[in-house]
Amino acid sequence: MKKNLLFLVSGFLDGGIESVLVEVLRMLAEDERYNLTLAVGVKMEGLEVYHDRLPKNLRLVYLVDSPLLCAPKRKRHLKQSSPLEKIADEVFLNPFRRIIQKKCLHRLVEENDIVVDFDSCHTGFLSGCTKPKVAWMHFSLQKMMEQNRRRAVRITNRLRTYDRVVLICKAMAEEADRLFPELRGKCVAIYNALDVETLRKRAAEATAFPFPYILAVERLEESQKDIHTLLKAYSMLDTEEHLVIIGKGRDAEVLKDYARSLGLTVSEGESKESEESGEGGDKAHSAREVHFLGFKSNPQSWMAGARMLVHSAKFEGLPTVLIEGLLLGVPLVATDCPTGPSEILDNGKAGILVPVGDAEAMAEAISKNLTDAALRQRLLDHARAHCVNFTKASVKKQLDVMFAELPKSF
Repeated sequence: MKKNLLFLVSGFLDGGIESVLVEVLRMLAEDERYNLTLAVGVKMEGLEVYHDRLPKNLRLVYLVDSPLLCAPKRKRHLKQSSPLEKIADEVFLNPFRRIIQKKCLHRLVEENDIVVDFDSCHTGFLSGCTKPKVAWMHFSLQKMMEQNRRRAVRITNRLRTYDRVVLICKAMAEEADRLFPELRGKCVAIYNALDVETLRKRAAEATAFPFPYILAVERLEESQKDIHTLLKAYSMLDTEEHLVIIGKGRDAEVLKDYARSLGLTVSEGESKESEESGEGGDKAHSAREVHFLGFKSNPQSWMAGARMLVHSAKFEGLPTVLIEGLLLGVPLVATDCPTGPSEILDNGKAGILVPVGDAEAMAEAISKNLTDAALRQRLLDHARAHCVNFTKASVKKQLDVMFAELPKSF
């Protein structure tokens, strides 16, 4: 008998959680034992970029789709709301959204066998739910505690109401055991898995970039990421490679200004035409250019042409972009932040790990990866064997076991 799985996510935008969700849904959609429904909190017309990657046999439902209630939310996300509009939305419209979401969600829960809260944001809506419930956590629990202990404790209290809590790497599972022993028995570590064949097809789409380049694919938000260190490291290099940064976020302009302050040429496109040249004027110096390309629907095609992929962050969960680079055979450099990079790079055997915030170490690692052919090949050879842990087949078995072992509804 088929199991009806209901996946919940508060928004379906262009972030890492959404891209992981798409891959999980695609994986499960191939199994005839499952019927899938995806419920999205609020419809964000024009900002949802992954629709073409959703499986065809998926049922997509918006808990709130009224233009009157969705438009202000979309405007706030784009940072186009005035302070008065924000207050009006929060005080008057948000309560209506929550009422509608809870009512719609209650109906969907009754139609399904298992509920998967993929961003762990729906605990308040699931009170009284008697169906087996799974929460998915995507970030380091330790870092959450350090940044906002009250919020982390609140989330943990909520997690007690779930039957299983998925943590996306072993390090996160170890954090949970240490920090929240009351959750033992509920936590399971399951990697973010990717479809290798789909990745390779996407990577085969050519890019027209005319220069050799180092690539970073990250959200431009420095509360979690650390593009500042990457830019400083790049400014220390004596190289002809350009730096290409794919991603968008609230700190984009701050990062561009910082790059200019380092004497780097900054461009907002793929061409060599730049906004502003660095000081100094010598040919080697002015050849170093940082290209901020914004969001790209197919960053894998850029990975395929990159000399290496560099990932700089203060903390993570399990960065999908590093797994993509691993599976595509791209040389990798990453900060050894909690959590994820050390597991993906097998403690430095499948790529070079550097301390968080250490620009000199990052510059040295990038330089070694560019110039030491024997080292680069040794890392790539190990990565080829190690990447099997992040394949669809390996992770699918774990998901099947978890769903089968969940308690029955009462």
